[in-house]
Amino acid sequence: MARTRTTKKLAQRIDLNYFKRPTPLKRAKFWLSFLLPLLALVWIAWHGLSGDHRVYSSGRMSRAHAVLDDLSDICDEARQLRRQERLHHWLHDWLLLHIPLSLALILLGAVHAVMALRY
Repeated sequence: MARTRTTKKLAQRIDLNYFKRPTPLKRAKFWLSFLLPLLALVWIAWHGLSGDHRVYSSGRMSRAHAVLDDLSDICDEARQLRRQERLHHWLHDWLLLHIPLSLALILLGAVHAVMALRY
């Protein structure tokens, strides 16, 4: 007598929770993904609080890099001076509008006060 193997009977043998079960590799991956960033934060905080800044420095600069750093500072200062000059002109141009309007406001306020007291 031949045994009949239906699809339904075969499917019932399959464990549907197979991929949900934790394996040693999954557990190790979980703990490493949690512990390594935590360890890195502790290490950075420890060096930051101890005052040891060698961790953040790549070492001494070469002479060529120092010259480029000086050149960068000079360029930054020139850019800041140009911006300061532009702002200086804007502020003086604003005063050409602001001062007459302020004086007109004071004069009209005085006229309003006199007219209010008179009538």
